[in-house]
Amino acid sequence: MKNIHGKPSTFSLKPTKIAKPLMEHKTLFHIKTRTNGSGNEILEIAKILNKSGMKVETGFQNALFEKNHALEDFFEIETVDMEIYGKPDFQLWQFNAEGNLVDKMGNLPFKNVVFNLPKVGEACQIENASSGQVLGIKNGTYQVVFKKKIPKKKFKTRSAKLKKQQISDDVWILYPADSSGFFRIKHAKSGKFLSSFVPGKVTVEHQMKASDTKGKKVKKVLVKVKKTFVSVPDIEAFISFIAKEREYEDEELQTELGIDGGQGFLKIMLSVQRLKDCQPDPSV
Repeated sequence: MKNIHGKPSTFSLKPTKIAKPLMEHKTLFHIKTRTNGSGNEILEIAKILNKSGMKVETGFQNALFEKNHALEDFFEIETVDMEIYGKPDFQLWQFNAEGNLVDKMGNLPFKNVVFNLPKVGEACQIENASSGQVLGIKNGTYQVVFKKKIPKKKFKTRSAKLKKQQISDDVWILYPADSSGFFRIKHAKSGKFLSSFVPGKVTVEHQMKASDTKGKKVKKVLVKVKKTFVSVPDIEAFISFIAKEREYEDEELQTELGIDGGQGFLKIMLSVQRLKDCQPDPSV
């Protein structure tokens, strides 16, 4: 550009950057609530918005994690001893308060004995913590007895059949516990399970299946179990907090309870909605 006086002036024109619109955490949480979406779904929406030219407020994943744990203080967890009616099973075991091995029927064949149990799934010896002896099988029988501990042998063959022959009779495999804390213990060499069918006597037997009692009347008995309860002691404060988080404070609410049971759990569900959202649309 020429000046009337002096040297010509030069100007550099740079394109102006347009700021991306910002999507705040509050708006994303509002979308999640109104669409009844999951955490993974709202995270996916945030990724799509970021890629499409809209900036999402930083730290949304951490904010979502904190949001998902915002209700923890309202809940209480309690484990209680209960007696329930169930089918007799003399092959399920657990530890009592004294650390003794007791079967599901309440029998205590190893009285005053504390065991060092193997890890779940590992083939190991079950050792008496006091005497150092281990559980094994009495020669020529299926009776379980205490034996002197012998170091485990290393296999010198690749043959699965020969390996099984080399397994000593004091090796056991601990199965994972069920929802009530009971587990099975398998004898590695015979493939049978630790059982207490006869009072005061422990043997290894084939695992009992439902088909073994098919067509027979099986009397249910009282079984001692531990049950874990999760509850909300102050339900009014709980609902008030939900209403505040959803900005329903000045709205008339509709609350509903639902019950669902299965796989060893009983769940009571709570739904909190605005009453006007539950009314049928008169225009439809």
